[in-house]
Amino acid sequence: MRHQGQAIWLAISLLIFLSGILYWRQTGNLAGIIFFVLIVACRFFGVKYLRLKKELATARSVKEQLESLFANPETLVWSFDPVTEKIKLSGGLKNLFGLTAGEISIEAVKDFFPDGKKINTFFKVIKEGHAETLVLKVRDKKGKISWLEVSAVPVLNEQGKVLKFIGTAQDLSRQKATERKLKRVINFDTLTGLPNRDLFLRLAERAIDRSRSNKEMLALILIDLDRFRLINNVLGYEVGEEILRQIAKRFMKLIKKGDLAARHNSDEFLLFLQVKDKEEAEAAVRRLRDSITAPFIAQGREIFVSCSIGVSLYPENGDNIKELFRKADKAMNQVKLKEKNNYQFYLPGSKDTVRRKIELEQAIKSAYENRQFKIVYQPKVCLQTGKIFAVEALLRWIHPSLGNIPPKEFISVAEEIGMILPLGKWVLEEACKQNRKWQERGIYVNMDVNVSALQFEHYRFIQLIEEVLEKTKIDPAYLGLEITESLMQNFEKSAEIIWQLKKIGVKVSIDDFGIGYSSLNKLSKLPIDVIKIDKCFIQEIFQDDKTAALVKTFIEIGKKFKIQVLAEGIENEETVQFLLEHGCYFGQGYYYSPPREAAKIEKILQQNRPASRSNYYLDSRQ
Repeated sequence: MRHQGQAIWLAISLLIFLSGILYWRQTGNLAGIIFFVLIVACRFFGVKYLRLKKELATARSVKEQLESLFANPETLVWSFDPVTEKIKLSGGLKNLFGLTAGEISIEAVKDFFPDGKKINTFFKVIKEGHAETLVLKVRDKKGKISWLEVSAVPVLNEQGKVLKFIGTAQDLSRQKATERKLKRVINFDTLTGLPNRDLFLRLAERAIDRSRSNKEMLALILIDLDRFRLINNVLGYEVGEEILRQIAKRFMKLIKKGDLAARHNSDEFLLFLQVKDKEEAEAAVRRLRDSITAPFIAQGREIFVSCSIGVSLYPENGDNIKELFRKADKAMNQVKLKEKNNYQFYLPGSKDTVRRKIELEQAIKSAYENRQFKIVYQPKVCLQTGKIFAVEALLRWIHPSLGNIPPKEFISVAEEIGMILPLGKWVLEEACKQNRKWQERGIYVNMDVNVSALQFEHYRFIQLIEEVLEKTKIDPAYLGLEITESLMQNFEKSAEIIWQLKKIGVKVSIDDFGIGYSSLNKLSKLPIDVIKIDKCFIQEIFQDDKTAALVKTFIEIGKKFKIQVLAEGIENEETVQFLLEHGCYFGQGYYYSPPREAAKIEKILQQNRPASRSNYYLDSRQ
């Protein structure tokens, strides 16, 4: 339409021009040409006027829109005058910075950006006439941190000179917060807040690089919580998770700035500590162990946890984190196979305990099926008379190629792979069968059998006891079960089971008393028959006055609660006299007899047995 109008105007102009030429030739008068010039001039200036009017209206509209945009408290726009070096801020930016003035100096704006180098570079680039975009951290007057993506484009005149800059800003705070959350999920354990294994390994390599330059020593500590799965299964995962959170908090209070702590997997933790020497490393390990063995309170329960710790040292045991971890893992497995609740530094040339553990796992099932296990019996003696009143059934394993495997090695492995239930049932049945044979020959002694935590907590445990007693025709009064102090953690359930055992008529002993988790208040409320003082205390009576005092205290506890006390690990007459002097009347140990096979024990029983079926535990209370 516009092009058609222009064509018509050109045609009319041409007609006027030609008419003016013709009129001039005929009359010699220039009026027609002058008229044409006037028409063209009016057209030219008229168009110019209309265009200028339109541009002014457009400019006024744009100005009004810009003013509206700058006044809007939600928009994030700004302009910069390079001559006055003043910056005009929109309402949104004023609110973001916590300002009331709409125009401030460039230096005042820079105060809101902690990264001075970045903001200086930004303004240097735009002053040179270039567009620029940059992500910057912003701190308002109250110290609140935000993130902005700031952009600027130059406004040029017809000669290409920069008049000013118009800029926008986008608030990236939510995006950055999401990124931080995602980064935390990727790098940190959501339960404890500690770094996860992947982040720990990266940070540990950096720590090694720094220590390599400074020639410093580092200690990698791998901590495994003993039988933690039992806490989850018996007390619930909520309790287990609360304990893990508390452990993490205790670790963070113990480590120094620059040290690392991480959750390795469900029940393992990793720590990487700067130490001066091995002695300092060992002291740190003891503090960590003590922090775990101190009681926890979760859901109103007092809970005790033990741990196995393996330690390797940089640069002595390796120059990279993978090698250090492999050796700390070996040391930790050595502890788990031996005794638990202890620590071990890596020893060069030591046996590959991981391979040993795998061998045992693979061998236990076939050993059970091929009857490689056997039961031996150790007498329990009345210290006053020397008479045997009970025997303890002890499980032994002699492997065709691995040889004699200590119970401390294979029992924990059997628990981990679920073989302890069939093994425990077999021991219980065989021990009761053996006692029945002795009774048929006129030998009446108590048969005491060790029960693992997994057996004790099993839903068919009471039914199993009743079935074995019925099957072997044993009077329940001649069966005793030895449980560990760790079972006192789930007091309500343990108490229910113990009361059911007492209702049947079976005796219950607390084994290894003094090294576990018994609460004296709880112990006093249970129908326990015997507490057995662990041999580690008995064998140090004459080496350590504090240990002797502890033994005396254990004996007094038994007297106060009317529970009989039996001492394990008696090796000489001097110990017997000490125990009798302080009121302990029962014991067992190599001084009387090592564990022996049934036939040999039977001969001893024939020569040294009670004159009647009387219960020595009960008789001694009278």
